[in-house]
Amino acid sequence: MSDVMDRVSEAGHDTVLLAARVAMAAIFLPSGFQKLTHVSAFAGNLAQHGVPDATQLAPLGASVEFLGALLILTGTRIRWAALVMAAFTVVAALARRWR
Repeated sequence: MSDVMDRVSEAGHDTVLLAARVAMAAIFLPSGFQKLTHVSAFAGNLAQHGVPDATQLAPLGASVEFLGALLILTGTRIRWAALVMAAFTVVAALARRWR
């Protein structure tokens, strides 16, 4: 009986992790894609908010957002991608707060 419960629990855990990865990607992929395809507008927005070197940081930020979400969605290098995405989110939040 315990064996069955362990397998059910493990399958449920995997499903929850997949749903969390899909939810993260649903947030960051479209946003990152839009920033990548309109990087000059994104750089202008950053510059407007007082971010120094916005033209150099915009492609970096857009790439981190898009590629990090893609890696998380596919489960590739997930820990590194999650760490980079967390750092990106913290920096973005602090930059937004201190403007």
